[in-house]
Amino acid sequence: MSTLREYWLAADSDLAVYWQASQTFVAGASYTLDEITLPLANSVGPAFNGTVSVDLYSADESHLPDSFLSSFGSMEGDDIDSLTAVRSFTGSHGITVGTEYAIVLTLAYGTGGYIRWTGKSGYGNGIGWTQYEPSVWSNAGMDWHFANYGDPESSLSKPTNPTPANASGPGVDVSDSTLSWEDGGGAETYDVYIGVSGSLVKVSSNQAGTSYVFNMSEVPENQRIYWRVDATDGVDTVTGDEWNFDARPAKATNPLPANNAPLGTDFSDRLLSWTMTGAELTILYIGPQDDLYRLDYRDEGYALPNNEDMTFAFHRWPIDQKFYWRADTFNVFGITVGDVWNFDPRPAKPTLVGPTNASTGITLHQLWEWS
Repeated sequence: MSTLREYWLAADSDLAVYWQASQTFVAGASYTLDEITLPLANSVGPAFNGTVSVDLYSADESHLPDSFLSSFGSMEGDDIDSLTAVRSFTGSHGITVGTEYAIVLTLAYGTGGYIRWTGKSGYGNGIGWTQYEPSVWSNAGMDWHFANYGDPESSLSKPTNPTPANASGPGVDVSDSTLSWEDGGGAETYDVYIGVSGSLVKVSSNQAGTSYVFNMSEVPENQRIYWRVDATDGVDTVTGDEWNFDARPAKATNPLPANNAPLGTDFSDRLLSWTMTGAELTILYIGPQDDLYRLDYRDEGYALPNNEDMTFAFHRWPIDQKFYWRADTFNVFGITVGDVWNFDPRPAKPTLVGPTNASTGITLHQLWEWS
């Protein structure tokens, strides 16, 4: 909403009324003025039967019309009746940031009468031929208001290039607790949201920088972290995309003995080993395939320290069956469940060396061999 001051210019046969708008344009935004609407009515009698035209001017340092810029057409007084109605004048002119403009209404003299312009209150004052000083812009001593309608074209765009990368993890390193992004264009400030998908919570409003340091109370426990950044330019807000990452540790890898190792796997050292990344602890599970149990504090391996290559020396393991086990990794963001691995430490089946299977003519003193 901007204040308008009413001016008029009189020449020998023309009367122009000027409304000066103290309009503030947002840096980075672009506007195209394509229509000017004014509530006009003709005098009851005698009616004005000249031409009414509307033009766009630039304004000088004194806020008065300076240079003609563009015509927005005209209307004959005969087409304007005595009842106030919104009259539309169309054209097209690009509005430049930082420039002040004037809308000038000119009445080309006909045979008398006057045109009334109705202001915000709904009651108009007549613009009459006696209310002017010849060839001089003058203040009519009356304030009016107007508002912009519609959505102007804007260069404001969504933020881009999130860090951590969208849909990344598990195993994303956010040890510095920092989220960052890039301006998509035209933003002055940002609003930051964090939480679970579809239920984000605003954690920062109208911040100028393109990064945010979160605290642990702002992120959901033991799940992916979703976040969004909305861009604002002081007038408009653009809702950003919903991004996510998983800061829980990566799955444990590189099991030894190797996964699916067959009968006869050497387990004489009774050592399990694995690799973990970004974890603080590993929690081990062992047991039958469908009934793994977690080692508790009485067992070795409940809270294993963060080493790049983990080992665990077993003194007990399932008897007479495959050995199934799993290593879950843990950090402050939660637990990542590992894959179930297996190997078979039972001795391999013997292989008959001789006599060969199903052979005939074997004597009672035949030597039997196997490996």
